[in-house]
Amino acid sequence: MAVGLSLSTLILVISLVGPLVGPHVQPLLGITVDATLLTLFFFVFATIYNAILLSTIAFHDRRTASEGEAEDHHFSLMVPCRNEEAVVEQTLQAIMRVDYPSSQFEVLVVNDGSMDRTEVIVRSLTRAYANLRVLNVPFQDSGKGKGEALNKGFRYLLESSPFRNSSNWIIGVFDSDGIVDPKILKKASYSLKDSRVGAVQTLVRISNSRDSVLTMMQDIEFVTFAKVTQSARSLFKGAVALGGNGQFIRASALEAIVLPTGEYWRREALTEDLDLGTRVLMKGWGNSFLSSTAVYQKGVTSMRSLYKQRTRWSWGALQCFYYYAANLRVLRSKMGRVRKLDLAYYLSAVTLPPLILLVWVLSIFGLLGLFRLYNPFPAYFMLANSISFFPLIGYGLWTVRREYKVILIVPLLFLTSAYTYHWVVCTLRAMIHMIMRDKPRWVVTKKTSISQSKPESV
Repeated sequence: MAVGLSLSTLILVISLVGPLVGPHVQPLLGITVDATLLTLFFFVFATIYNAILLSTIAFHDRRTASEGEAEDHHFSLMVPCRNEEAVVEQTLQAIMRVDYPSSQFEVLVVNDGSMDRTEVIVRSLTRAYANLRVLNVPFQDSGKGKGEALNKGFRYLLESSPFRNSSNWIIGVFDSDGIVDPKILKKASYSLKDSRVGAVQTLVRISNSRDSVLTMMQDIEFVTFAKVTQSARSLFKGAVALGGNGQFIRASALEAIVLPTGEYWRREALTEDLDLGTRVLMKGWGNSFLSSTAVYQKGVTSMRSLYKQRTRWSWGALQCFYYYAANLRVLRSKMGRVRKLDLAYYLSAVTLPPLILLVWVLSIFGLLGLFRLYNPFPAYFMLANSISFFPLIGYGLWTVRREYKVILIVPLLFLTSAYTYHWVVCTLRAMIHMIMRDKPRWVVTKKTSISQSKPESV
């Protein structure tokens, strides 16, 4: 962790001072590189966009009340599992204790070929809870990805769920290490009272955030970038993305977006949640985000695990970018103009890390004096461009100042900024996988028991 963070901090410094120092170095090669278009690109797609998101949510916080509660829907909650004996019992116990009528929700564990005690643990719990069931996927049919496990679960529910004929039937998805907030179903039900909302995503937090600097960084990442951007998009009816944990979708919406292959969740998508949420938006529904309730999941505890996890996420994001944005499917859809543009931007955001890498290379070469960097903009403009996401991170930290003390906001601001540069490496690795036409495969992150500690409030 220390080595990775040190390198990220060095890169952060280079990205900040490179554009300022480079123009004053005499070039060895006598070459001038014009960085005008690159600067304008980041000004429009980073600085301005971040300002819009931040001003939107800041204005909302001063004017509106908290998210409401309701009990208007029937929920079928799916928990896909593969060798999750260390965490599944605590997860299911938390779900079964939610503040919602037990007659209005059920839980289906999709046991995807587990070779440990997962099935034994779940079977023992079914004796205590009448609304808990388990679907066993035969071993020879298992291990084909989370999306395929969810497809099998939903097909089973279409045939056997007591709610399958209800017009208010909602499908929820939780990871096997997710500890849910007791109010999560009531909050989701209230949000889904709006018939224009096809899916809802809740805030994700890290349950073991106090274990190390790395797990703390993951939690801060969710309460800054994810919380602020998702909340702002939800407010101006933009492209709220679905996550794999704490996801709710109307059963009718799932049936409306079924793929020609008969899949609901695309099996080959490494981020089946992003793919699903994109199709819901393109079909005409809106996605909503809940920031006042959360599901707490276990963060990875090593840099190696982080890079593997985030490479998979980046690879999945690149798949969605290629299929929906680069092929102009989003722009040709029947969505509203604002949502269409926001979704196109969101899917294209995965291309930012390679451009950041280009800035690093140009800055380093400029610092070494290999060539001169030309930019017509003043130094303070370029510096402001480089730190345009600082206010967004700072605002997110301010919203959780009872957990991360006010006095620590400034140092955490720089630490988080350095930490986020791991996305550059992960996206580059993902791009190489795609260029080499590697076949995606689903790898379950190994989990230990869930930490009992979690942030005091959302």
